[in-house]
Amino acid sequence: MKRFAALILVLCAALPACTATSQDIRLEMLQIEGLSDDEVATDITALRARAEGLWGSLHKAKLTTHLTKKRIAEYFESEKDLSDFIAIYASLFRESHFWREYVSEFEVERVIIEQNGTLARVEIKLWGKIYAVFNHRIHEVQTWQKINGIWMMKPLSY
Repeated sequence: MKRFAALILVLCAALPACTATSQDIRLEMLQIEGLSDDEVATDITALRARAEGLWGSLHKAKLTTHLTKKRIAEYFESEKDLSDFIAIYASLFRESHFWREYVSEFEVERVIIEQNGTLARVEIKLWGKIYAVFNHRIHEVQTWQKINGIWMMKPLSY
C-alpha cells in the first residue's frame, strides 16, 4: 500500500512537467539565420492562411470529385503530390468512417517552421461525422515546403 501511495505521489509530481502546449512556435524560438523576425512572422501567417485555405476548400466537399481536385490543385507543386494527397486522405476518411468522406470541421492547431525556413510542419485537427450522427476527430501533422516563395503541401504516405 505504501508503494502504491509513493507511486501516485511521484506520478502527480511528474505530470505537470509532461504537459504539452498547442501554440505556435514564435520568433524568439526560431532564430533562422538570414531572416528577420518580420519575415518569420509573415511566413507563419502566410502558411497558416494556406493551410486554412486548403482545408476550407475541402469543408463539406467530397475529396474524390473532379471539381474538388481542380479547387485544391493550387496548393500542390505537382499533379503527383495532389494525387497522393487525395489518395491518402480519401483512404483515411474511409478508415475513420467519415460520412460522405468529407470533413465537417477543421482547426489549424500549430505551425512550426524549420530552421532552414523552407520546410514546415502544420498540425491540424479534422472532424467528420460517423453515420451522420457522431463526431470523430483526426489529428494530422502535415509537411509544407516553401517553393518560389509560396507554401506548398507535401503529402507523406503512411
